[in-house]
Amino acid sequence: MKTIVSRILLVLTVALCVVAAQAQSTVMLKGNVPFNFSIGDRSLPSGEYTVKALDSEIEAWYDPNGRGLFLVKTIPSGQQLDPGTTKLVFHRYGSEYVLTQVCSEGKSHDVISKPGNQRIAKTQKFETVAVLMTSHR
Repeated sequence: MKTIVSRILLVLTVALCVVAAQAQSTVMLKGNVPFNFSIGDRSLPSGEYTVKALDSEIEAWYDPNGRGLFLVKTIPSGQQLDPGTTKLVFHRYGSEYVLTQVCSEGKSHDVISKPGNQRIAKTQKFETVAVLMTSHR
């Protein structure tokens, strides 16, 4: 009997934590990315995305239906921008786009990339492409 009660309490605690985390997250930005791109090991199609900040260094990405796709770890870049600046910044290598930065509410966060992308960025020329997004709360 104790085992059943402790399992029920554990499930309720986890459920409450998930609800609290969703209530605290705010929509940072929403918009359409007009090209296929990658984030770390993930390749994503062009389309509409919503990004929510779960804390200062973790963002959750959602599809247009509100379905959670994945989490992205970022680090503050220290770069101060105009408070109205809301954009995603990509590096374009030929026809390949790699997300490198998320900017919202005047703050910029660098996306932590896989080691292979860091090496490519140091040795190959790239073009910086910004996609403007809308800011939501």
